[in-house]
Amino acid sequence: MKTPFTFSFLIFNFSFLISFSQVWYFGNGAGLNFSSGTVKSIHDGKFFTLEGCATACDNRGQLLFYTDGITVWNGNHDVMQNGERLNGSKSSTQSALIVPQPETKGFFFLFTTDEMAGKKGCCYSVINVFSGEGVVTKKNIQLLASSTEKITAVQHANGKDVWVIAHQWNSNSFFVFPITSQGVGKPIISTVGGLHAETGAGNNREAIGCLRVSNDGKKIAVALCYRMKNNLEIFDFDNATGKISNPSTVSVDGFPYGLCFSPNNTQLYISFLKGENGIIQYDMTAKIITQIIDNEKENSFGSLQVGLNGKIYIARTGNFLDAIESPNEKGYFCKYKKNAINLSPASSNYGLPNFWSSTFSKFEPLEKLQLIDCSKIIEKPFSNKEQLLMTEISVCENEYILNAKNFGASFNWSTLQTTQKINIDTTGIYRVSISKNGCTITDSIRLRFRKDATLFRFLPAFNPESEFLNSEFYYDIDDVQEFELKVFDGKKKNILFETQNLSKKWNGKNQKGKIVPAGEYFWSVKYKPNCPKESKLVTQEGRVIVKRKIISSKN
Repeated sequence: MKTPFTFSFLIFNFSFLISFSQVWYFGNGAGLNFSSGTVKSIHDGKFFTLEGCATACDNRGQLLFYTDGITVWNGNHDVMQNGERLNGSKSSTQSALIVPQPETKGFFFLFTTDEMAGKKGCCYSVINVFSGEGVVTKKNIQLLASSTEKITAVQHANGKDVWVIAHQWNSNSFFVFPITSQGVGKPIISTVGGLHAETGAGNNREAIGCLRVSNDGKKIAVALCYRMKNNLEIFDFDNATGKISNPSTVSVDGFPYGLCFSPNNTQLYISFLKGENGIIQYDMTAKIITQIIDNEKENSFGSLQVGLNGKIYIARTGNFLDAIESPNEKGYFCKYKKNAINLSPASSNYGLPNFWSSTFSKFEPLEKLQLIDCSKIIEKPFSNKEQLLMTEISVCENEYILNAKNFGASFNWSTLQTTQKINIDTTGIYRVSISKNGCTITDSIRLRFRKDATLFRFLPAFNPESEFLNSEFYYDIDDVQEFELKVFDGKKKNILFETQNLSKKWNGKNQKGKIVPAGEYFWSVKYKPNCPKESKLVTQEGRVIVKRKIISSKN
C-alpha cells in the first residue's frame, strides 16, 4: 500500500488518512496505475472477474500481490504458491479483502466471501511475502459458515490493529473481528439493524451489495441490493471497542450496490445495479439525497472506490470507468465525469479493488522486507515475464517430455510427480512448482496433442439477415501455421472478403459494407497444418449459399 494520502481538510484537529494501493487490477484484464501522479490504464493483470477483487502494494508503489478471491497472483503476475482454490467467488460483491498483520512484516490476511450466502461462507487465508515470490501458508479458515457478500475493515483506534467487519446471513448480526499481531481474534458481535435474509428476490440475492466504513472510522453504511424498502442502512461505529449501534434506514428506488464515502466523510455515494437511479449522493449531515446521474439506458453501475488522487471511480460494464472528480462537494458541484478512464482493450465489469479504511496505515516497502530476487535463482521453464498469456504448444507425437530445467531444485507437478522431467501423453494444462535456495516459482504450459489430420469444416449456407443463429459463413479449423480465406462473387472474379484471422467470419457483405444478393458464392482456403511436422500447404475450394429475407436488386 502507498504511504497514506493526506487530504487537504481537517477534522477534530488532525488529518484523516486512507489506505490506498497505487496499482489496481479488476474486471476483464483491466488495471490502473497511480504511481506517476497521472492515472494510467494498464493491461498486465491476469484475472477476469465479474465483481470483487483486491490489490496490495508496498508504500513505494511496488506490487506485492492481487486476487479475485479465488486465485492469488504475486508481483511477477505468477500464481502464488498454494494460491489457488480460495473460497471467494467471481460473482461476490466483496469477494476479497487484504489486511496486513499488525507489527508483523511480510504477513497478510486475505479475507474472502462466497456469492449469495453460499456454503463457503466468510473465510481467511494467510500470505507470507517473505518466502520468495510469496506463499499462502494457511488457506480457507472459516469465520462464518453463512455470510453475506459484504466485508470491509478499518483501523483500530489504537493506531496499530485493524477491525474486519462482516455480516452473518439469516441474521441481523455484525461480526467484527480484531486483527492484531497475534492473528485473527474472537469477534465482537453487534445485533442491530435489519435482518439480512431471503425476502422474496430469490437465490439469496439480498446478500448482494457493499459494506463500507467512513474514512474516520465513525460510520458504517450497508447496501441491501435486492431489498425493496429500507435498502440502505447507516450505523455508528466505535473503532475503540468494535461496537456497532444507532441504526438508521433509508429507502431508495432501485437496487443499491456500491458505496463510497467522500474523503471528508460528509457525502455518501451509492451506485445502483438496476433502476432509474444511476448514482446518488446522500448528505450525511443534512440527510438529503441528490441525484448525480440517471440510469438512462438501463445501465448497471458497479463498485465505487477512491483513488490516490482523491477522486471516486465508478465501475460500469464496458471499456470505461466514470469518475466523481470533487466528491467532497454537494450535488452538481461534485463534477461527475462520464468515460473518465479508457480501459481498452481491457474492460470493466461490476467490481473495483476492495480496500480498508485507515487513519494511520502503511505497508512496509519491499526494501525493508528484504525480499529475494528469485528470478536470478530459478529460471522459468515455459514462459517469461513479458508473456501475458499461458504458453501453449502443439505436439504431433504420441508422447512428449516436459522439462522443468533448474537442475538441483525440488519439483512438484500438478500430476503429483516430483522429478525434473515428466512424460505426457494427454492434452491438458500442466503446472510445476520449483523450489530452490528459499525461492519458489510456479509456471504453467498448455500441451495439445494433434494426432489427426487438420480439416477445414464449414456450413454450406447462411442468412446474413438472421437475428439469431447462422448469420455468418461459419467454418472451423484449428492448429495451423498459415491460413488464408477468400470469398468471391458468383463469377469468381471479384473478392468480397478475405482474412488471415482464424476467428473472423464473412458476414455476407461486400467490400462496400452492403449485404450481397441471395445466391451462390465461391470460397478458397489455404492453410498449412502444424502436424505432421513436414506438412505442405493445403488448398481447398467450395461454394456457400447466401439466403436473404428479401432479395434486393441493388448491390
